[in-house]
Amino acid sequence: MAAVVANAPADVAPAPAAPKEDAIDIVQIDAEGAVVKTLHDCFPAGWMAARTEFGKVRNSDIGLVAKADNNVLQLRVNGVVKMSTAPATAKKAKKRSAAPKKTAEKAEKPKKAKVAKAVAVVVDGEAPAADADAAADAADAADEPEAAAAAPKKLSGYMHYSAQNRDAVKAEVAAANPDATKKEMFALVAKALGVGWKALDADAKKKWGDDAPECAEKAPKAEAGPKKLSGFMYYSGENRAAVKAEVEAANPDATKKELFAMTGKAVGAAWKALDADAQAKWKADAPLIKPKEEKKAPKEKKRKADEGGEAEKKKPTRDSVSDKAALLAAMTSDGWTVEETARANSAHKDRLFVNPAGGKKLRSMLEVARASYPDFVVEGTAEKKEKAPKKAKVAEAAAAGTKSIDEYYLGATVSGAPAAKKTDAAEPENPFLSAASE
Repeated sequence: MAAVVANAPADVAPAPAAPKEDAIDIVQIDAEGAVVKTLHDCFPAGWMAARTEFGKVRNSDIGLVAKADNNVLQLRVNGVVKMSTAPATAKKAKKRSAAPKKTAEKAEKPKKAKVAKAVAVVVDGEAPAADADAAADAADAADEPEAAAAAPKKLSGYMHYSAQNRDAVKAEVAAANPDATKKEMFALVAKALGVGWKALDADAKKKWGDDAPECAEKAPKAEAGPKKLSGFMYYSGENRAAVKAEVEAANPDATKKELFAMTGKAVGAAWKALDADAQAKWKADAPLIKPKEEKKAPKEKKRKADEGGEAEKKKPTRDSVSDKAALLAAMTSDGWTVEETARANSAHKDRLFVNPAGGKKLRSMLEVARASYPDFVVEGTAEKKEKAPKKAKVAEAAAAGTKSIDEYYLGATVSGAPAAKKTDAAEPENPFLSAASE
């Protein structure tokens, strides 16, 4: 085995090393940029699990407390920040505000042509009164910028060349490819025109560009007026019921889908059987299509009685906490503690809130607020059903004469002792057996 290894060729590449796993962690950073604490640093499932956990943390009580303390949460991969709760930087804010500033400067800048005209009119101060008035008007016009009329655009040299030679090239391509489809013909013609344009020299291309006409301005779209039904649709609406009855009588066992298809086919055949004059009359007599009703405007939000009041917000259907950050601060000052238990095969941790005075551990801040801080509870609009106590249910069952489970299966009991078993009556003798024995 050693000899085989020694004689192995030198150009054989060594086995690739196993890829190194990325170090992913979620940390809390203070205002000075120092790491306060590492919240999570183990993500076996990778990047997507880390993103999900970061979203949970930033919206949890930990994220609210960090925000109140002007701290920032960061999701880092190998030390590089990928996600953060920090606000936009000053550099980005400056970049956003740059565009409106340039637009304002451009609007305030006077037009050179009008200013030059005003200066030329008032040379030496001896201009006639009409010229002086014109100069004043020009100066006023310079202070108020106006939108210059857009210069008409010209076709490019290639587009002009393509429009002039497209028919001839298309005829040549069609003769050379008689079996080509429309899509294939379009591609072949465009390719041939491109080859012809590239074969031209620079002077020829420049001449095509100079001779190109101006682009025709598109006419504004006219407002859509009321439309008429087509002749066939009007004919179909008037005769469909009669044709449908005939089809149903001829095909009593057909399904609805089959009847629909056969009715449409019969109406189409009857329309084709009409001559041109009859079809033209149906088209002329067709009514206008009724316009669709406009959608009703959404109801305006209810506003408070005082002017400038905000829109009333709907109350939640379930109970909620009014201010989680303030409640967490109150709990911390009163000595509440949090027990965290990691779940198996998961980065998630279950939390339990422990009251310093003892008692049952609570699973949520809403339960804590209900138990010790009722001022933080916002009651929902859903109706709450009061649970009847067990003793009351037993009393109601006794009053209704309903037997308990023990009474149903075991019978009546006296002072906790089981009821005496009833003796069965003696069975009658079988006359056949007695006869056989004799």
